[in-house]
Amino acid sequence: MLEFTIFQQRHKYLVNDADQSTVYTLKKKWRGGWAIIDRNGYELYVLSEPTAERHPVYQLMLNGKPCGQYRCRSKFLEPAMELTFRDKVMLFRTDDGIHYTILVGGKACGTVTNIPLQRGDEYQFELKIEASEFEDFLPLLPMASLECIAPKSLPKENVVQSSKIAADAASHQNTKEQPKKDAHDKPSAIRQLKA
Repeated sequence: MLEFTIFQQRHKYLVNDADQSTVYTLKKKWRGGWAIIDRNGYELYVLSEPTAERHPVYQLMLNGKPCGQYRCRSKFLEPAMELTFRDKVMLFRTDDGIHYTILVGGKACGTVTNIPLQRGDEYQFELKIEASEFEDFLPLLPMASLECIAPKSLPKENVVQSSKIAADAASHQNTKEQPKKDAHDKPSAIRQLKA
């Protein structure tokens, strides 16, 4: 299983492998869309801007010519995006716009996770894919998925309120059910490590 982390650095995204070395760079094209560039500065693929349709379509370009497409199949009911590349068809399915399952021939072969950051609408992405299904353009796809299928989230008031209620309940349960113990009765982690 190959693992990649895709994170923003200024006006581009870096794609790091499991050893934390940068293998690709994603850059916004001046005419729109995203390009994936390898370590040597060579532009591998370009993902075009989406078409202005109810279900947007992105063209995957190689040397200025279309070689595949990435289209939104559904935004709300069973949200999914479909990639067609040569004779391969990959389906990216999600329930919440955060966790995607990658399917080839109906069989799961990887995942994409969109991790929201605290700054505005920025995300970090984690891509895991079986080595036999990996293609160089795959790190481009979370960018399109994020624009097409927005992550579902609770309003901030509800998140704060529900976390406060959960914390209060846990605190109440801990004080009610567990008898208090003296600190010296329980061996510390440092003493256990020394032993």
